[in-house]
Amino acid sequence: AALYWAIVSITTMGYGDITPANHTERIYAIVVAVFGAIVFSYCLGTISSLIFQVAGVDERFQEKTRAVLEYFSFRGVPASLKRR
Repeated sequence: AALYWAIVSITTMGYGDITPANHTERIYAIVVAVFGAIVFSYCLGTISSLIFQVAGVDERFQEKTRAVLEYFSFRGVPASLKRR
């Protein structure tokens, strides 16, 4: 009962109106809660990774743009051509 209480509290699943009545149901509820936490963590990690990848692409684009503008300045390219 204590392990069930701890898992339900940590996963913020809540106690609800229907609670496990015997040992087998408690084990099932614990397994489902842990599985749910693992799936949630995986999804959150994937979303996080995608955000960092997008930020990295933007940073590389800005870096290349700066390099091109520096080259234009070095070569004395007119401002009207730089905007193109």
